[in-house]
Amino acid sequence: MFAIFLCWFLIAVTFISLGDFFIFIYNKLCKKKERYSVTDTLFLGMIFILIPLSISSFWLPSNHYILLAYFIFSVLYWAIRYKYFIFCLKQVKRKIKSLSVYQLIVILLAILSVGLLSVYLGGQWLSHDSFYYHQAAIRWNEEYAIVPGLGNVEERFGFNSNYLLISAIYTLRFIFDEPIYGFQSFMCVAVLAWIVTETFRSGFEVKRVIILLLYTGFILMDRNVLGVTSTDIIPNLTIIYLAMKTVLYPHQVKKKLLFYVAIPIGLATFKLSIIFIALSGVLIFFWLIKQKDYRTVSFLFSTAFAIIGLWFIRNVIISGYLVHPLYQIDLFSFDWKVPAHILIRETHDIAAHARYEYMAKIWEDFLAFRVWKEFSWHIPLYALSLASMIFITAKIIKKKKEINKIYLYMAAILGINIIYWLATAPSIRFGYGYVFSLIFLAITLMFYRNRYDNYKLNILIISLESKNGKRYGTADFCKYISIILFGFIFIQSYKSISDYRHFLREYCGYSKSQSSRKPFYAPYSTTEQIMETSKIMEIPGPPFEPYEINNGITIYIATEERGFIYDVVPATSNEARGAQSFKKLEARGKSIQDGFRSKENYK
Repeated sequence: MFAIFLCWFLIAVTFISLGDFFIFIYNKLCKKKERYSVTDTLFLGMIFILIPLSISSFWLPSNHYILLAYFIFSVLYWAIRYKYFIFCLKQVKRKIKSLSVYQLIVILLAILSVGLLSVYLGGQWLSHDSFYYHQAAIRWNEEYAIVPGLGNVEERFGFNSNYLLISAIYTLRFIFDEPIYGFQSFMCVAVLAWIVTETFRSGFEVKRVIILLLYTGFILMDRNVLGVTSTDIIPNLTIIYLAMKTVLYPHQVKKKLLFYVAIPIGLATFKLSIIFIALSGVLIFFWLIKQKDYRTVSFLFSTAFAIIGLWFIRNVIISGYLVHPLYQIDLFSFDWKVPAHILIRETHDIAAHARYEYMAKIWEDFLAFRVWKEFSWHIPLYALSLASMIFITAKIIKKKKEINKIYLYMAAILGINIIYWLATAPSIRFGYGYVFSLIFLAITLMFYRNRYDNYKLNILIISLESKNGKRYGTADFCKYISIILFGFIFIQSYKSISDYRHFLREYCGYSKSQSSRKPFYAPYSTTEQIMETSKIMEIPGPPFEPYEINNGITIYIATEERGFIYDVVPATSNEARGAQSFKKLEARGKSIQDGFRSKENYK
């Protein structure tokens, strides 16, 4: 856990510094006075770090040296703005002091729970893509500047999620000799801390209690993959955060233009399938043009163009296409371009898995329902999202004039995204950000009354009297329930420590004392993943075989049946699992940095 907390600290420092820097620049150039919370600033930092990081990736590996540069920038930035830094610290200190002891205990339990869940995966089958290509893509970003034709080595590298690029600089491999994947768990815990704090400060206002319950459900659904990699968690939790902020503070949308434009547009470079969430940014552009605020339009458009444009360039270098795997947009003829039939096959495989294999699995698990079995909940979530869409549509038709227009736009954007998601690849992991947001919006509209909009649970007339005459009101019940809830989650999350200790003894040859210490130092590692696979396969070494292509360059072929390549580079899957044959691969030059291409007439 020490490694995870260190990773979180470095992410917090750099994200907050870069986010605040861009907010400062934006306010100066556009003559604005927009102010953002710590959590908002973290998300803005997550997006704005993409601009310098993408540029440097054209010439330099994205590793600890780049992290050091950002950390030095952060120190210098706050040294220059020393008075503002002291002011921010006082504000944070004041907010912490406003919390009671029990509230601080609950927040601490929530943070520790996510940290514990990040220690161990629980089984490689739970996160196929992480071992298949995520970890390797991160390693490529760490070891090399962007490699032309990398998509020919493993087709899925072409997806080029910016989540993987950002993750590369925070692996801390130079300290622990193993990668630490703390990006998604940090953002997860940041949003959780914000929600818990909002709930306490509101006096357990109904909407915030609902948010807390929904988001807790979101964490429990992802509890098994927080410690590895996923290109789904960050987009989904960001969508949920955007939805929560919009419902709770609809009046702030026009007061936080940078946030509502940069976040949705930048998020599309993390996961292409959520591209339509960027419609919120487009709507704001039209509104600003109508207001004739061309200065702000210019800045926001330039920012969006830089983020998307740099991502496009990286796409072209990696796969030869502007957007991978959209082979229909074929604008270039570089020699490293991935053959179109491979992209066609990949597109078909993704849709087929989501529509058939996945649907069969979740239906089977639903019929044999188990509370702690994640897939058991997927059918109910689909049903709830459908019911929410029907209810919201009916509510809008019936009382359109009474509903805040921001809610109408939000409902339309969520609806468009859900329709696109269900029509393309309806796996819940691609869309539960929309599902939870839609359910929350439906519940809000169900009880939407101007007079009762901020109704609080702790003012309900409920009280009990103990034998000694002490009375307990709803506020007390809320207090005890929140402690019990997060105490229970903490106890459940601690089970991952026990599971990890058992794993270390069974697969990695750790002694009892060694296995007791390791979880509190560093999480489940890539080396341990490979050791587990090798032991299951009953082979003496890593499950890879060397294969020389040309120009004296050797790549490694995964020999285990799933085709997992973990974080080994250069490596690719075996012919049975890969979208393309490694036998058709060739180097473009005498070094790996020169890139790869498929042999001519490859079919």
